[in-house]
Amino acid sequence: MKKLFLAGRAGRDGMQSECLLYYSEVDYELQSYLIQNPNHGKRSKNVLPVDLNFQREQMMLLQRMVNFVHSKKCRRVEMLCYLEAKEDEIKKIIINGECCDNCSRVLNDGTSLHLI
Repeated sequence: MKKLFLAGRAGRDGMQSECLLYYSEVDYELQSYLIQNPNHGKRSKNVLPVDLNFQREQMMLLQRMVNFVHSKKCRRVEMLCYLEAKEDEIKKIIINGECCDNCSRVLNDGTSLHLI
């Protein structure tokens, strides 16, 4: 969560900032496996009871991250919404081609961009 918090704070001081997101389908597969098999590799005396609600919640968060990666929306707006930024703060965002990779793509190829 700390990395997300830091990424969400970037640029709020008025200084230009940059955030890189590294993702591979293997990341999803590995995290999904670890969530669904929390006792993988543990010895029988260290086995923890499986909390199905926790697993469900973790899978939903993982899917949310995958949706973020594949989204065509402004990534900055999505992060601000996730971090529960105030509505007026979100409205201040001006798409100028430097907001995120999706915003830049819109300016370069003329596709439409959905803010929220």
